[in-house]
Amino acid sequence: MKTIIFSPLSLKVRLISIVILTFVLSLWALTFAITNSLRQDIKELLTAQQNSAASYIAADIDAKIIQRVDLLNQNAKLVSQYFNSPVQMRTFLKERIGLQALFQEGLVVIDRQGIGIAEFPSGLGRETASFNTREYFQKVMATDKTAIGKPRKSNFTGRPLVAIAAPIRNASGALVGVLAGFSSLSDKSLFGQVAQNRMEKAGTIIVGDPYYHLIVSSSKSADILQPMLNQDASVDINFHETKILSTAKIIPSTGWLVQIALSAEEAFMPIRHMETVIYVIALTLTLLSSGVVWILVKHALNPLDKVTRTIRKMANHEEGDMHVLPQTGDNEIRNLTDSFNLLVEQRIRSEAALRHSEARLARAELASKSGNWEFHLRDQSIIASSGAIKIFGLHKEKYEFTEIKKAALSEYRVMLDSAMKALIEEDAPYNVEFRIRTLDKGELKDIHSIAYFDREKQIVFGVVQDVTERLNIQRTLEQEELRRRIFLEQSQEGIAVLRQDGSLFEWNPAFAQMLGYSEQEMRYLNVKDWDSKLEHEKIDDITHNLGLGHLTIETQHQRQDGRYYDVEVYISGVEWANQYYLFCVHHDITDRKQSELALRESEARFRAIIEASPIPYALNDEQFNITYLNPAFVSTFGYSLQDIPTVADWWPKAYPDPAYQQQITAAWQAHMTKAEREKQAFEPIEADIRCKNGEVRTALVASEPLNGSFHDLHVVSFFDITSIKKAEASQRLAATVFSHAHESILITGADGTILDVNGMFSEITGYRREDVIGKNARMFNSDKHSKTFYARMWLELKRNGYWAGEMWSCRKNGEIFPEMLTISAVCDQLGNV
Repeated sequence: MKTIIFSPLSLKVRLISIVILTFVLSLWALTFAITNSLRQDIKELLTAQQNSAASYIAADIDAKIIQRVDLLNQNAKLVSQYFNSPVQMRTFLKERIGLQALFQEGLVVIDRQGIGIAEFPSGLGRETASFNTREYFQKVMATDKTAIGKPRKSNFTGRPLVAIAAPIRNASGALVGVLAGFSSLSDKSLFGQVAQNRMEKAGTIIVGDPYYHLIVSSSKSADILQPMLNQDASVDINFHETKILSTAKIIPSTGWLVQIALSAEEAFMPIRHMETVIYVIALTLTLLSSGVVWILVKHALNPLDKVTRTIRKMANHEEGDMHVLPQTGDNEIRNLTDSFNLLVEQRIRSEAALRHSEARLARAELASKSGNWEFHLRDQSIIASSGAIKIFGLHKEKYEFTEIKKAALSEYRVMLDSAMKALIEEDAPYNVEFRIRTLDKGELKDIHSIAYFDREKQIVFGVVQDVTERLNIQRTLEQEELRRRIFLEQSQEGIAVLRQDGSLFEWNPAFAQMLGYSEQEMRYLNVKDWDSKLEHEKIDDITHNLGLGHLTIETQHQRQDGRYYDVEVYISGVEWANQYYLFCVHHDITDRKQSELALRESEARFRAIIEASPIPYALNDEQFNITYLNPAFVSTFGYSLQDIPTVADWWPKAYPDPAYQQQITAAWQAHMTKAEREKQAFEPIEADIRCKNGEVRTALVASEPLNGSFHDLHVVSFFDITSIKKAEASQRLAATVFSHAHESILITGADGTILDVNGMFSEITGYRREDVIGKNARMFNSDKHSKTFYARMWLELKRNGYWAGEMWSCRKNGEIFPEMLTISAVCDQLGNV
């Protein structure tokens, strides 16, 4: 047998062995460092992503829980007024549409003994059931505050739910019962963000109750009411005995935790795969390098050194991002390069997946108008996500903390500093709302932000949301409610809303004051209790059949003290929550009725006077329609209302001559303008009016406004002076004859006193007119006639009314002359001379 003697290893062998060993160790060390770095990066990235998503979901659920608590408390205050009437409480719960939408598993009113006295929907069995052992009932009765119960399966519906209970206090503030609302643990309006599950398909979102150690909601419905995970963000074992990576965020209003769990096997699968590949490649290279070291020593060392330097530069970020290496050197170096390139490609794919996940998160932020931020205490810098950048109007990702603070309005800065200080120093909850002015456009926005402090990393992680639109809607609703309340309470008119059975649903103080009832008494009234005029059948017809129509009626109401008053009611049908109501505005018309009665009486008196007046009158309205002609007008001028319905019809009939019509129109307008300007009576106009039979009569025409203006209702009077004008003409004719006659004329009174003489008298007798006026006619007697002559003459004058004959008269100079004398007696209407 031949003995093989191994010679000592040469320096070259040792050197090559050392080089190979060094290369192998370096390769394995680099592989371990890269895989360990990737594992840590992926874990931190997943943790940060889970923290952000958990914070957002926790904030969303917290806001919705607060909304439900607030609404439940508001309705607990309202339902207290019906606490003694289960029927009214059932009706109240039935009409609370908003409350039903938020508590889809039902509502129940519980008395102090823990017995259900009213429920919605009815028929589930909660009414008359005992709740005195339920923790939420016990908490409310013990603390007089709102309480959230243990998640459980309902004894009545068999579905998982959670109860929220609010205290019911009477008017004196004493606790009389509990209003409990039940929300389904599958309610998308409450746990919608959980159901949507924005994580990868291997991840699970869980909302858990740490007090009862139960899962409240989960993106996997089968997990509901199962034992919950530990609260720490780490690798844990769930109830399926599976390793998971979980993160938890507390919901302040409930004490629940939002946990996001991701299977550790799925989370680190890419790393394990890369480790396996790297280890296989490293082992292969080690074996190959040992077999061909002698051949490839010169060619292998240089390319290997080159590859090592390149990898080191990439690891130290001296050559930018990690990239694929070129294929150089022998097979061993090429295999090493290929393996590294494979690792690089896997790293690039992982980074691409992370960027894709970040992009989806950014889109979700933009869609929800939210974003996240990090405050690094060590360098006092703020790093903002794309959503936060858009909200604040930023143009880069990183800012100094002092720059970001400028965006908040000055009145909020002290509050924000205090909240941040309390978070960092005392670990107090950071949940604030404030207003900012964006740094790009200067827009005003309402902001809601929550945050938590990582004391180990000295970083504050926060979520910010633009709630401007929500607050604007809330302010608008509050303003509308305030305006409605002001309208109802400040209105002087009585306003009431009636149900279809006629009972009062709502009213304002003015209506209660009209009826004289207290607010408590008003609650039990029906329209039939106060309407004393309408029959009950008529009231039922209006309340049941008016629908969405409108109606105005005059009726009479009876006050509580028994007095009656007249009222005008404007009724409009309205629909709300699938129910019809009557919106009624009541106007007290007692004074108006009395005024109308007085006006009718006054009008009757006025009409009686006008009807009996011998003076023609016409009544015109503001549209210059002739609304009335008294009998004197019709008998004087012959026109009726059918002949002259308007003033425009009157003018051409009364004044057919256009020129004369224009003259009268101008004079009328001038007199009316003067009366209005000088605030005096209308000066009458003398006008010749053509009657219907063609006769022309002269009248003094005047106008008198009834409401203070000639352009409103006014009366026109026509004082007929036709006979006067004729008499004046006769007088003028007689005077002309008297003054121009060629005979001597003397006019005396019944006692013989001379009233007037004409010119011919003065020529014949020599007496001037002023010599004889006022003297007795006996002054002309002569001695030629006896007293018997004069007595007989006067007797015949009285008997026949005239006397004619010859007699002697005396001139002024005393001369006696004969004259032919005619004496005529002129009598008045009574026959007196």
